[in-house]
Amino acid sequence: MKKGRFFMNSREREQEALKWQDRARRDLRVAKMLFYDKEPEFDLACYLSQQCAEKSLKALLIRLGIRFAYKHDLDYLVGLLHTGGAREIL
Repeated sequence: MKKGRFFMNSREREQEALKWQDRARRDLRVAKMLFYDKEPEFDLACYLSQQCAEKSLKALLIRLGIRFAYKHDLDYLVGLLHTGGAREIL
């Protein structure tokens, strides 16, 4: 996908970013439940923790208006923040 800005206005971007944040919070909540369970599921807790990080980064990218390809790559997402002018928040 080409780098660029979203075609959503700032209000639409904010609403979309909030959706991604909510998804990230759900993933983290379930990851904690799996981790602290009497019979922990560490592999699933780790997976959901990674998903939480990914969705949180996507929420930030959306809020900043930075386009991204929908793929599962934390390095790629952090790289977009650097190249998208968001270095000061990292």
